[in-house]
Formats: sequence, C-alpha cells, structure tokens
Amino acid sequence: MYIKTNTLYFLWGVLICFFSFHVSAQEVLEIKYEDNNKSLSKISTKDLHPDETYFINITGINTAYMDITINATPKELVSPIPEPLKTILPGITESISIGNAFQILSGIDTTSKTKVNAYEKIFEQVELHKKKLNDLRVETKILYDLVQEHKSNSEIVTNKIRSILKSWSNENASLSLPGDKLQLKENILASINYIKSANIFFNNYLAGAKKATTLLENNFIQHKTKIEAIASQYNTEEFLRYWKLIVKANSYTNHKKSNQSYTSDKDVLEAKVTIVNWFTKDTLVQKTLDFYNKGNKLKLGFSSGFIFNNIIEDTYFLKARDTISNSIIRENQDNADITIGALAHLHYQFSSFTSAGISLGLGISPLDGETRYLMGGSILLGKKKQVVISAGAAMSRISVLSGAVSEDDQGLYIPIGQEIPTFKKTQWGYFIGLTYNILRTKK
Repeated sequence: MYIKTNTLYFLWGVLICFFSFHVSAQEVLEIKYEDNNKSLSKISTKDLHPDETYFINITGINTAYMDITINATPKELVSPIPEPLKTILPGITESISIGNAFQILSGIDTTSKTKVNAYEKIFEQVELHKKKLNDLRVETKILYDLVQEHKSNSEIVTNKIRSILKSWSNENASLSLPGDKLQLKENILASINYIKSANIFFNNYLAGAKKATTLLENNFIQHKTKIEAIASQYNTEEFLRYWKLIVKANSYTNHKKSNQSYTSDKDVLEAKVTIVNWFTKDTLVQKTLDFYNKGNKLKLGFSSGFIFNNIIEDTYFLKARDTISNSIIRENQDNADITIGALAHLHYQFSSFTSAGISLGLGISPLDGETRYLMGGSILLGKKKQVVISAGAAMSRISVLSGAVSEDDQGLYIPIGQEIPTFKKTQWGYFIGLTYNILRTKK
C-alpha cells in the first residue's frame, strides 16, 4: 500500500510539472492601439518559436464601446522560381519549407361609454414612455463621453450607471448590474413596444371605424396623429446599442486578449486585427501585423540580381606584321564581367532575419552572351524582403585562341588572309553576387 501511494504521488507530481510547463510555454504577443491616430503597432518584436503557443493581447483600447476582432494564421513566405533557374531545377515552381401588440393594450376598456378616457390614458402612457426613452438617449451619450475620459469602475461612471438604472427600475425592485442586465433590456424594449403597439391599436381602430361608418371624436384623430409621429422616432436597434453600452460600461478594460492561442509553425504568424466603435458604427482601424518565426529550419529560396565574375572572353584584332603575316593583338578590356543572374539557395534559417547556406545558379553575360554557371555559399539578410550576398566558383564555356596560332619573340601571329582561330573551352573562375528577393509573398 505504501508503494502504491508513493507511485500515485509521483504520477501526480509529473502531471503537475507537465501542466505547469505547458502553461508557461503560452506567451503573449503585445499589440498597442493609439486612439489619437487610429493606428496599431507591435510591441512584441522578438522571433517566435515553432514549439510555443501564443496569445495576442491588444492594449490601449476601451472595451466599453470597442469591439475587437483578432484572427491569426501561420503562413509560409514563398517566391516564384526565376525563369533562368527552371532549366536546372525542373519541377520546382516556388520556394518551399522544408409581445403581441393587442395583448399590451388588452386591459383598456374601449367601449363607447369609456373610450374617450381610454384614448387619453393610452396617450398619457405613450408620453411617459417617450420621456423615458428620450432621457435614455441623453444619458447614454453622456455615459459614452465619460467612459472615454475615465477608467473602469471610476466613481463618476458608476454614479451615472446607477442613475440610469434607477430610472428603469420597477417600484418594487431596483436594478443592478451585471445581474439584472436582461431585465434592463426587457424594460427598455417594453417601452418601445408599448409605443408601437399603441400606434397599431389606433390604426386598426380607425380602419374598423371607417368600415362600420362610425363617427370618431376629434381627440382620437389628434392622438392618433401624434402617436404615429412618436412611434417613427424609436427603433429597437438604436436602443439596444444604448443597453449594450450601459452593460459594458459597468466593467470595461483597456486591453483584450485573444480567445484562442496560436502556434507559429510556419515562417510568419499573420495577425489581422479589426477595431470597431460599435456605438458610433465606425471602423477605427483594420490592419495586418506579421510576427516572424525564428526559423531553425532548412528552406529553399531564390534571388536575382548582379553577379560579378572574372571569366572574361578575350577579344583580338589583327595588325600588319610583315609581308606574309599579321600580329594578333589583345583588346584592352576589363578584367571582370557583370552578369544578370539568378540563384537558388538551400539555406538554414538562424533567425527571422538571418540565413546562410549553399547556392546554385546561373547568369548570362551581356558582354559575350555566354552562360555563367555558379556554385557557392550565401548569406541571406531580411525578413519578407531579402538581400543576398554570395560568393563561390563560376564556370563557363568561352572562346579562346587555338593552339594553331604561332608565337615568337615578337608575339602571336597568323598568316595574312587567315582569320583568328578560336575554340570553345570550359573556363573556371570565381564570382561575387549581390542579389535580391523582393517577390516573397505569404501563402
């Protein structure tokens, strides 16, 4: 029994340690909202680790009147393969990573004997509900200004909420939040429904009277016209916004954490953030922010740009030497060649900004039109857009002088009337590349 008990304690301890490690691995990515210029910026700039999970936290906001939407998706950074590399890398297309109206009024007697008083009573009730709704309009707009100026639970905000709740409480029971938020909603909607129901009642009664050719009193027509005008001033959507503000203002914060955590198992975690002022129906900001993975993986990428190499195809001209031969003179030309080329890089990503690896590529010289084949090493710098510095061996087949050319102490020569003899030869040299990858997109 002693051994079994110790074993259970041990397993329980292991589970606690595992759970603690799992929780500690969930980090928070901070994004700050600036209300002055309606902008979002990243506070967390460190590289993400693919084995960790992250929550996203937005600060500088006001949850009393702002709705925040956060959607994050891990994506790879890919770029199309440059056209020249398709011949030496076939099959690869891009970089890869390894209440009923009449029920409300049913209690009112509208028989011919009491109908005048009934109309008056309905109209008086409509006026009372109208006043309550108008007061709510004014008070919630004041509350909206207060929550922008003061922190949550401040006395001035709390007192304003209490004042509003008092005006919507029943005689026998006062309202309080958050417990009575649904009752508050019901009371507000009841006032709107009473006004609309009264309007329907008067319209239906008028239609019935016309059908029965019944004479109506002047005050009925006057009340009907006024109630119809009042009913058009109130809609449910508007006052549900007021109710929502009262409820949210009771407890609001300056930050919001994402409901779910995210794992950055690709190059970049793309976070799309939308902040809406639901009270004024304005979209304050909508922005995509990228959090980059630290890497620690092999990738295949591409770059294009300038390749400097020392493989030069010499050019010659003939100069009269004597009556039977011409001297072959080498043109005075540069000792370097600049090629427009493309490189494929199999590189290891040390961080989101730095990678290094081996490279293979080619370029075409604008000087002699010959292809330079390149192989060496590269350092890649940048996150989405990259600058690549490369160096290594270059090889090309260029034209060189044939062994049929004669040479003496005066130099190279050939008989008069003969063209300079050349042949194609594989020539090795070195290259230095400065290339770019500006076409990477998230996928």
